[in-house]
Amino acid sequence: MSTSVLQNEECQVARCTFEQWKAPLQWAAYEKWDLGHNDHYCFYHTDPDGFFVGFVNGQPVASISCVRYGDHYAHMGHYLAEPNQRGKGYGLKTWEYFLKFFDDFVLALDGMPEQTENYAKWGFTTYYKNFRFSGQIRQQLLEDYPINNKHISTINSTMLPGIYEYDFQCMGLRREKFLQHWFTYEDNTGYVYQTPAGIQGLLGIRPSTDGYRLGPIYSDNEEIANSLVITALKSLPDNSRVTVDIAERSHSLIALLIKLGMSEIFYTNRMYRGTPPTGTPEKIKAIASLELG
Repeated sequence: MSTSVLQNEECQVARCTFEQWKAPLQWAAYEKWDLGHNDHYCFYHTDPDGFFVGFVNGQPVASISCVRYGDHYAHMGHYLAEPNQRGKGYGLKTWEYFLKFFDDFVLALDGMPEQTENYAKWGFTTYYKNFRFSGQIRQQLLEDYPINNKHISTINSTMLPGIYEYDFQCMGLRREKFLQHWFTYEDNTGYVYQTPAGIQGLLGIRPSTDGYRLGPIYSDNEEIANSLVITALKSLPDNSRVTVDIAERSHSLIALLIKLGMSEIFYTNRMYRGTPPTGTPEKIKAIASLELG
């Protein structure tokens, strides 16, 4: 881990420890980001060197994460400032510091529309939208959606090699460190759709600040995606709030969520600096996290 520190006037920026990262998590809760209970563990386990905080007089004032998948690709997130320290340029200083470590990387982020022009100034290009849908799920409505569970099972650790390969097929990059815990850590759960021909879909679900979060959702077709979603939702207590960041191309799944009482609350733009990885994006129905892709 690099120990170099940038000092800009009164703001010092450096890579931070797991303990120091608790402050940005509190800012995210203040912003109602509805992070999963175990997300911070999975984030930090994936790349402990990917977390940056700006400090003023030893107190955290701004943050950003940039988690590496391999030697040439990283996903950005957690671009935040402490609520009482905004408008002072600390976020920009933190941004400028972290960026110098990633000159040779393809960078991805999921940015709010109002920030798109700012990101474009740094070389980022918009490729598609992810819509955040959220709502309380009534189990009574799910009774209208009987499914055949013959090919759906809960993900366990023995399945992870196959999960890694299917994720690689969909994403076009290796994410073993991230996926190692995402579906199985504590009360995180995953479902896989698998036939003798192999894995044809998977879904993650985890408890969050406001209820439950779905993601990622991958599938070879919309019918499989819908079956995985219904299976996951039927496992929850009645009237649970569920949130998912769903790709704009997932028309059938969006229609299903609306029928179940969920609605769009905002959208983000998936942006890349550099050439995006070559996967099968049509299989990506919903992302795992705005912070990790």
